[in-house]
Amino acid sequence: MKKILIICLMFLAATLFSQTVLKMGLFPIYNAKTMIRLFAPIAQKLEEDTGYSIQLLSSPDKADFNNKTLNGYFDISWTNNSCYQEAREKGIICAVARGTPAFRGIVMVRKDSGIDSIEQLKGKKIGAIGPYSLAGYLFLKNDLIDAGIDINRDCLLEFNLKPEAIPFRVHDGVYDAGVFSEDTLIGSPLFESIRDDMKIIHSSIPIPHFPFTVKTDMDPVLRNSIQRSLNGISHESETFREILDDLNLEKIMAVDDSDYDEFVEFYRKSINYDSVGNQEKK
Repeated sequence: MKKILIICLMFLAATLFSQTVLKMGLFPIYNAKTMIRLFAPIAQKLEEDTGYSIQLLSSPDKADFNNKTLNGYFDISWTNNSCYQEAREKGIICAVARGTPAFRGIVMVRKDSGIDSIEQLKGKKIGAIGPYSLAGYLFLKNDLIDAGIDINRDCLLEFNLKPEAIPFRVHDGVYDAGVFSEDTLIGSPLFESIRDDMKIIHSSIPIPHFPFTVKTDMDPVLRNSIQRSLNGISHESETFREILDDLNLEKIMAVDDSDYDEFVEFYRKSINYDSVGNQEKK
């Protein structure tokens, strides 16, 4: 009887713990240790404002993060736009906040490469983030199509799921050009050692920043509490200055899914843009 009581108490404790801890997933633009350090002040604010403990979790790569997001593993997440779009369409998550201002995708080469425009990328080796990354591939693919170049047929394309490695591979001559998000890499102190040797030859239209999301089945009271907590985090507070500086943000503001409707439509068109510049019927 005593053993049964102990087991029941342990089960009750585990249940109560799981109900008061929220798992917050972080899209891995840096290694896990750096991601958790950067987001720690935001997690602390969420804990103070909601009364829940926040467990910060990163992933070794984009594929692992996307898989966990699409399986509903995270209660809260800071997710890349492509994963948000897919998980939103499946009814798994909804947006509650995002950083401002918007960011751009960029194409970077060495200054001494002799490459000054994307029209000169034909026959060149290009490093990109991934096939569904708007800032790290799709915008360049589409702009090359408009220039009469098929990136898959006319260039040597390689995807690298760790975006922080791409500019260094361009610098070292592994790639002739790299395409990635400006805000997550240009602001990185790791980039300083090679900055003077590199140049940007092309950029995308402004892209809304990665959203903070919650699971769609989250209690509305808790969801609103999380949104209120995130809304108004700004550069004026020294507590949040490091993460906002690192992500090139001025502040975090409350949003909902409707604020991403225009972007989602643009993204859908981008991933369905075929090699002759038409919309594929998918």
